[in-house]
Amino acid sequence: MMDYKLTALLPTLLIATISTAEANTSYTCTHQASERKIEIVYENMDGNVPCKVEYTKENAGEMETQILWSAQAEVGYCEVQTNAFIEKQEGWGWDCNEDVAAVELEAAIEAPMELEATVELDTKEYSTNVSDASIETSMTN
Repeated sequence: MMDYKLTALLPTLLIATISTAEANTSYTCTHQASERKIEIVYENMDGNVPCKVEYTKENAGEMETQILWSAQAEVGYCEVQTNAFIEKQEGWGWDCNEDVAAVELEAAIEAPMELEATVELDTKEYSTNVSDASIETSMTN
């Protein structure tokens, strides 16, 4: 009986594609009943430039989004500008926090799935155990 056990990190194609991109970073700033959004938006999947910093606030009863800064080649520019702008907002009395959903999504994307597979060739028994998805499959002939 031959028994092979393979343990490997197996990100799906979707996860592999997404994890190569920098996830957008979003902040919500609140002051009394008002809310504003500051978001770093990465425009393509192969890095963290080009990027832009979007600022959304209510203006005359409607939500208005402005692009405050953008960078085509300078890595880190959008992040530095965003952090400085958040500090200004907080200095003006706003309470700014990174959006939890975006943080959790980024952590989920970066967490690899572990795949454990056992193959017994002489009995034609195949089994897999995907720990992240809690799915177990086995086939015996």
